Amino acid sequence: MAAIPDTVTSVAKLNGWFKNKYGKFQDAIPDVAKFSGTLPFTKAQKIGNSFNFPIELSLPQGVTYAAAGSGAFSINYAIAGEMKNASTDAAQILVKDILDYESAAKAVEEGDEAYGNAGARLVKRITKAGHKRIELSMWYGQTNLGVISAGSGSSTTRTWTISTATWAGGIWAGMRNMTLDVYADSTLAVQQNTNAAVSITSVNIANKQLSVSGNATDLTTIDATIGASVLVPQGSVGQDMAGVDKIVNNGGTLFGISASTYELWAGNSFSCGSAPLTLAKLNQAIGDAVSKGLDEKAEVYVSQKTWGNLCSDQAALRKFDAQYKSSKAENGFRTLSFFSQNGELEIIPHTIIKEGQAWILPQERFMKVGATDLTFNVPGRGDQFFENVPNYAGYELRAYADLALICGAPGMTVAITNIVNS
Repeated sequence: MAAIPDTVTSVAKLNGWFKNKYGKFQDAIPDVAKFSGTLPFTKAQKIGNSFNFPIELSLPQGVTYAAAGSGAFSINYAIAGEMKNASTDAAQILVKDILDYESAAKAVEEGDEAYGNAGARLVKRITKAGHKRIELSMWYGQTNLGVISAGSGSSTTRTWTISTATWAGGIWAGMRNMTLDVYADSTLAVQQNTNAAVSITSVNIANKQLSVSGNATDLTTIDATIGASVLVPQGSVGQDMAGVDKIVNNGGTLFGISASTYELWAGNSFSCGSAPLTLAKLNQAIGDAVSKGLDEKAEVYVSQKTWGNLCSDQAALRKFDAQYKSSKAENGFRTLSFFSQNGELEIIPHTIIKEGQAWILPQERFMKVGATDLTFNVPGRGDQFFENVPNYAGYELRAYADLALICGAPGMTVAITNIVNS
């Protein structure tokens, strides 16, 4: 296919426009990135293929006791405190989209402003897509996005209902055409769609349903394990970073350190007992984390359904002070914050949190590390942002990230489970 003449538009012109107008657009964080967008990013140095960071795991235990008048008593031998080097691999995430020749040519012809507007839509889409995939990885990397609880359909199409406990509307909103892999259970040991990826054709938020298409044989295999089968982004198993779900619920070896050996490396869990989460239960849930050293502000991430319950709980406890005016009744909350054993707990609603879960996280203990946060400066291309797409009448733009999530104190975190919202 012949290239568009320079008098109309060219890759060089597109690259120049992008650098001048949107060279720093990658710094914009959409609202969906409520967790990853607030974490500091450190450009960490790789040691081999991994990023390494030291962790203090136990105190020195060379202690001697002696009664008064013991004279020159003997001293017990030293037992050194333990520090280990945690090691994690980064996940590479690349997002791309296409600006067709016609739109580019019209934009150039109509002037600089139209030129900027045409590209701005493309840049914004890629930025949102990239930050959403990073957010999903930082919550559910190395675990799953949801469990299929029911299904219907035949041949190459199905409608899957996601279990209420593992449903989060924000995970799936805007994700039509997303491609998925399906595994037989949460161990991610047996992939069921071995012939082709499963593609989302529509999302029904109200009914917690995904309509999908895929290989007929694969979908029939999945039918046999409805109730256990889990969904993950296509190609993510074995490639993605460890997210909050993986880090807090780890009971084995993670980042080269054993949670069964070092209690400070193991997160904590608290069951709501198939009932709504309340402020009283939050006070109970945080106890073990406080025992392991949590003595600072922590964030509590909840689903929007759980947020509604907590707001009602807070409203029931509210007392009106002398500033109350009978002529105007006001109630409701944008944020909830109260003090517990650790200090302040800030409760944050997030559409990506599953309805059956909540998380207590001292956010200061988390960090993004890697070679680069989301950027349009793809390695090796310098200021070349666009390129012609072979066999397509369009220009391709890519965004790239090389990231890992680390937590220096998993023992200060809590996974709250078995929430059933009223």
